[in-house]
Amino acid sequence: INWAVGAEGEYPTIITDNAFYDEWDGSFVEPTNTDADGNIIINNAEELAWVALRGGEATADKSYKIADGIRYLNLNGMTGITSDSTVEDVKSATKSTIYLWQFANDDQSAAFKGNFDGNGAIVYNLYSGAGRGYAGLFPVTKHIDNGELTVKNIAVVASYIGAYHNAAGIIGSANCNNSNAKLLVENIIVENCYIFDINDANPACQRTVGLIVGNVAHNTTTFNNCFVAGNELSAQGIVGGIFGNSSAYAGPISVSNVIFLISSKSR
Repeated sequence: INWAVGAEGEYPTIITDNAFYDEWDGSFVEPTNTDADGNIIINNAEELAWVALRGGEATADKSYKIADGIRYLNLNGMTGITSDSTVEDVKSATKSTIYLWQFANDDQSAAFKGNFDGNGAIVYNLYSGAGRGYAGLFPVTKHIDNGELTVKNIAVVASYIGAYHNAAGIIGSANCNNSNAKLLVENIIVENCYIFDINDANPACQRTVGLIVGNVAHNTTTFNNCFVAGNELSAQGIVGGIFGNSSAYAGPISVSNVIFLISSKSR
């Protein structure tokens, strides 16, 4: 798979080029370089890991962008998985106990609070299925009252994503304190991923999964220009489509230009 960000009202499009590839080494490095527009530039998988899994309050109201030319980010979660692997490959692959894409000790204070531009990069081989409450490229996002948070221009493919509360390809749980806050998720691909709840016996577990966002809490949310295909969803509780569930306090949720291929399935 290879793709390019679409213009407003257009879907992401397939491209071919020779672009940079990087593998996650399991560490977390805070990015510090900025561009002329004030974006903090993510130069490798280690910096992406810090932003998504460790940054927390330090990311508040900041804008992050994956560097130009980075096309593939291999998160090393499974043996033998490539960006072209199928969901069946993902389910049967040997999982790593080292490269776990998840919060340390389920610490939600690490939730992402900024804005993220994936710049057309493809993330694959993400493994997050080892007993955490939230899972996704961003397990949890949370932003200030009346603020805005954007996640855009990113593909997550060939990944194994599980949690006992909320799991999804892009954001496990999108949280905020009131529905005046706005979440924009656009120019997104989720393909060939297995997204599931880990079937924890605790009755407090929410057991909710979605393709793009697992749970929307309070935010007014917009999904725009998204493509999902070849995925499998499994949960004992709620199995959604674009998103799994929205809280009783969520604001309006709007969806435009989203394509589902029938190979996405749930159970």
